[in-house]
Amino acid sequence: MVLGGRLSVATLLLSLPATASGFLIPSFCRGCTARAWCSAAAADRPPSADAARRRSRLPLKKEDLPDETLRQMADAGRALKELEEEYWKSLDPDEIAIEKKCAAGLACLKAGMLEKGCEYYTSAADLSPPSARTWPLGVILYYLGRYEEAAVRLDTDIRSFEKQFEECATDERIWQAAAWIRGAREAGADVEQVAAALPPLPISEPNALRRTVYNMFRGGPTPEDVQQVAKVGAGGIDYFGVDFFSEVFLGLYHDAHGNELEAETYILAACGNTYPNPDDLWYHTPRIHAKARNWTIPG
Repeated sequence: MVLGGRLSVATLLLSLPATASGFLIPSFCRGCTARAWCSAAAADRPPSADAARRRSRLPLKKEDLPDETLRQMADAGRALKELEEEYWKSLDPDEIAIEKKCAAGLACLKAGMLEKGCEYYTSAADLSPPSARTWPLGVILYYLGRYEEAAVRLDTDIRSFEKQFEECATDERIWQAAAWIRGAREAGADVEQVAAALPPLPISEPNALRRTVYNMFRGGPTPEDVQQVAKVGAGGIDYFGVDFFSEVFLGLYHDAHGNELEAETYILAACGNTYPNPDDLWYHTPRIHAKARNWTIPG
C-alpha cells in the first residue's frame, strides 16, 4: 500500500536485493507477517547435524546454519528495523491512526478475539484504500462464518496487491477459494461448479506448495498431491516450514469442503508443529481455526 504517496514497509522490503548466496530478504510482507521465504540456494543448504535428524525432518535449528547465513539473517533483520523506523517517521497523524488500528486488529486476531479484531480492521479499511495490512480481515470474516463477505473483501485485497506489486496474491486467493466453497456448500449450491469457476492464477507463483494448493481448490490436484509436494519440498530438515504450511492449507481445504475429521487432524497437527515463530500470524492461524471450530488443542 502507498499511503499519501509514501512507500509502505512491504514496498520497501521489495526494494531490498538478494544477497550473493541466494538468501532472500522476505519476498513480500503482508503487513501482519512477513511471508519470509529465506530461500537459500540448494547448494548453500547446510547438512543436518546427523543422519537421524535428516530422516526425522525436524524443523531448522540455529546451529544447523553456517556462519555466513546467520550473518545474512542478522543483516536482514537490521535492515528491516531501519526501514520500519523510516516508514513510521514518514507517516502523518491520519496514517499513523490507520496503522495503529491494524496493529490492534492483529493483536486481537492473535488472541482469538475475532469480533473485536474485525471491528479494528474494518475501521482501518474504511479509512484507507485497499492495503496489504488489512488482508487479515478476510480471514477473520471466514472464521466468523461470513463467507461471502470474506470472499468479497479478499477480492479487494487481491486486486490491490497484484496491481501494486505485480506478484500473485496466492495466500489471499487460497483463502478466497475456501470462502467461496464453504459458503456455497452451506447454501446448498454445487461446490464442484464453484470450484471449477475459480480463475487460474493470473501471475506465476514460484512456490510449488502454494501453487498446488490453490489448484487443488480449483478441483485439479488432490490432497495427496499436496502431501507429495510437501514431502519433496521439506527435504531432510524442514527449513521453510513446508510441512506446517501444507497442514494449515489441507486443514483449510477440508474445512471448506465439510470434511471435519480430516480438517481437525491437519489443523491440530499444524498446532503441534514447531516451525512458526510465536510472533508470526501463521503461528496463531491453526490455533484460531481450532478455537473457531471448538477443537481441543493437545497439550
